[in-house]
Amino acid sequence: MSDYWVAEWLRERGLTSWEAARIRIATDDGLDSALAAAEDAQALPDVPAGKNFVAGTGSDLTTRFACNDIKCLKATVDKLVRQTWLFFDHVIVVGLDPQDFLLSASQDREDAREKLATAVEVYLYIRDADVTEFFHFRRDMRLCTEHLNQHALEAGLSPVDEMVKLLRREFKNGGKLKVIDTSSGRKWVFRHPALSTVSIGKVPPELSTAKLKNRVIERQARGLVASYTRSVSLARRSRATLGQFALETSKVKLASAANRVEVGEVALNVAVPLFHDAPIGQLLSFRAAEREEFEIFRSALSKAIKERLANVEEPDAVGLAKEIVEDVLNPAIASLTLRSQKSARILGARSAGSLAVGGLMTTVGLMQFTPLILPGLVLATGAAVANYAEYLKDRREVDLNELHFLWRAGSTIHG
Repeated sequence: MSDYWVAEWLRERGLTSWEAARIRIATDDGLDSALAAAEDAQALPDVPAGKNFVAGTGSDLTTRFACNDIKCLKATVDKLVRQTWLFFDHVIVVGLDPQDFLLSASQDREDAREKLATAVEVYLYIRDADVTEFFHFRRDMRLCTEHLNQHALEAGLSPVDEMVKLLRREFKNGGKLKVIDTSSGRKWVFRHPALSTVSIGKVPPELSTAKLKNRVIERQARGLVASYTRSVSLARRSRATLGQFALETSKVKLASAANRVEVGEVALNVAVPLFHDAPIGQLLSFRAAEREEFEIFRSALSKAIKERLANVEEPDAVGLAKEIVEDVLNPAIASLTLRSQKSARILGARSAGSLAVGGLMTTVGLMQFTPLILPGLVLATGAAVANYAEYLKDRREVDLNELHFLWRAGSTIHG
């Protein structure tokens, strides 16, 4: 793990348990010491070498545009590991950004206290799961709002106003705004079926309901676009794959142009049900112990993906992942099942000797144009895969030794 400022603050204060940290955070001295640590956390750590995955908006552990309940955040940690461990070396997340924490404290100390407590509990969950080396915490990228459109174009995105207009129209059609009275004044609550969270804010004085809704919608749209632009910019600069959690039921679509699918995007959508309930620490511990075999497996997977990318006119990551599963992995697993009774026992009962295409994430291309994909709102459409059945007939064989890593993992983890 990179030098996450929250982790450093815990170490410096000798806080090794959630209970000790919770008590410390509740005091003014504890909060002030955390604010001082955030002030010192200005340096941007280098991105680690290797094949990296950038967790985008909704999955970057910031709680922006995502569920901030601790159960949701822990589930996100688990999902990130299980979706990426078979291909990626690190997952890049943000966590509690020091600048956001300082800004929050300047406006509402209790709100900042809650954010710190949540960030600490998430970090301790990662630590106790023994996956700290897999997560790389990085400060949020600072993109000036005056030049956001320029940043978006540099990142290969559509113009900001175009994306905002699309989101604004969708939010107006399906969004619901409610005004409630609380002990701290009137507040607005905004919901939309395509968003995974409910947004809440203070109601400005002397503002009609119609004008308030327009202002909230504009704020939501621009906030999401800005967050998405930051994620894409970081992924491009890091030469990493970017992924976002998204709802498959989203009705909003925007066709992309010249979207180039990368190997990592296809690999991200190849899921092995056998490991979906395995402890995340055990998965990474086994991978570290069997690093050589893992590299052989990853190389074989990359080769299979590249072969298909070279023979598809308009690639689609999910479609290609399905081809890899059906034409490479499943036949190999069937052959291995026949050769090994032990392996058959491991896979037979748990996954019927079959793999499945993962649907937990939607990825975006990073080399050319990037379609807009937000948490719960997918604004992209995959192109049809070219018909190359004749090509596939000659490409169904795989070196079984290259898949030995999967069998060893299943045997070790499930006994």
